[in-house]
Amino acid sequence: MTDAIFEPRDSEEILTDLVARVVARSPLTDVSEGSALLTVLGTVAEEIASNERKIKGVREAYWLRRAKGARLDARLRDLPGTGLGREGAAPASGTGCLVTRDDTVGELLVEGAVFGRSDSGDVLYIAEDFTIPDGQATYPVGGDDPIRVTASATGLETNAPAGSIDTVVSAPPEITIVTNAQAIGGGMDGEDDGEAVQRGLDYMAGLAHVQGPALRALAKAFTDSTGRRLRHAFVWESPTRPAYSELVVDDGDGLVGYEKEGVATTGVVPVGDDALKQTLIYHEAPAKDPITGAQFLIDGVPADESKYVSIPERGLIYVTDNTLMDAGATWTISGYTVYSGPIRELQKVVESDPALAAVFDAAGYRPSGGRCRVLPPDVEYISSLDMIIVFTDGSNLSDERDRVIDECVNYGRTVPPGKPFVLYDLGCKLKTLDTVQNVHFTAPVDDWYPVSTRGAVRVKAADIEVS
Repeated sequence: MTDAIFEPRDSEEILTDLVARVVARSPLTDVSEGSALLTVLGTVAEEIASNERKIKGVREAYWLRRAKGARLDARLRDLPGTGLGREGAAPASGTGCLVTRDDTVGELLVEGAVFGRSDSGDVLYIAEDFTIPDGQATYPVGGDDPIRVTASATGLETNAPAGSIDTVVSAPPEITIVTNAQAIGGGMDGEDDGEAVQRGLDYMAGLAHVQGPALRALAKAFTDSTGRRLRHAFVWESPTRPAYSELVVDDGDGLVGYEKEGVATTGVVPVGDDALKQTLIYHEAPAKDPITGAQFLIDGVPADESKYVSIPERGLIYVTDNTLMDAGATWTISGYTVYSGPIRELQKVVESDPALAAVFDAAGYRPSGGRCRVLPPDVEYISSLDMIIVFTDGSNLSDERDRVIDECVNYGRTVPPGKPFVLYDLGCKLKTLDTVQNVHFTAPVDDWYPVSTRGAVRVKAADIEVS
């Protein structure tokens, strides 16, 4: 044993020490095999060895990297502050559903529609409300807002491959057909031991809240108001802009569809001395991009962008030059886009929304004088993923190709933003299928690296060729 590491001794090592001590400190000398003294000392040695093994187990149970199961849960609860709990399963959610009605007369408001799958009757998908315009049978088309659906259950099994949502369970009688043109993902099982350990280590490394590990731990523990969790999170820090960082998060599907038009705002610059002129202007947050001069009008004229600074994640414009607006001038901000859903809610936590302080201990993760924007990844799709698969004899080739395509799409969801799509890893994943004997990729022939630092490489089912 050493001061740094406790290694339990075996019973033979302990027995040798006990025999040496007894012989050295007493008149007892009969320690031959089968003697009463050796039998008693052997029993004591086995008991001591058992206790030392238990001591090591307890010690390792207090080391996050070694703890497992219920012991790991207990260690997470012991962490400073409110402690951590194991993150539960999350439902699949996404856009891509298309519906068709049996006529085109008048607007049709669809509220609380529920869809299902003929291949899995246990999972239902609840749609957000939408309106089919007059004269239109299929929705959405063109510039229509997409239909977002969320699974009624949780777990990986709620992810729906393209074309699998095909049953109208509950909807106005005019709705006769539904299908999902693209896969619906985001469904996750609860955290396993490895994921919980990593989140615990990130939590401890970032107890001051403002470091990268704290932001990652926050994002991985975050659940939005619909129960949606985030699969990936990483922090990008600008090397040229001090105190500026981006928390890039992803649900595995690029957080597509969480954008909407920002509310137009307007106001009048107060009349008075220069010192009393308006220096702060508010708009809906978080905006997708900084507000441009074309979106910020003063008496109908685009604002001079050199005289103000836009902080889109906080919904703020700082006027840096008091000649930008005259007293009594009317300003308007319109024509901009804001994030919604989990991006908006997580940004509120980062910015210390008082309403969320009870949910997230000491909410507020942005340092004073700093900026942290919560952003989705830049989704980059592999143009063509072609492979030759050797299946076992007797396999149903059509069904097995579909399984391979689903595995490829799901592997893409597990690739964190900023990391490459590694063909070797995908090949190993495919070989876990019981009917796949060998895999050879013909396109691309090399790993696919994202173009941007927050690029998320994904692949669409339609772009996968299995032969």
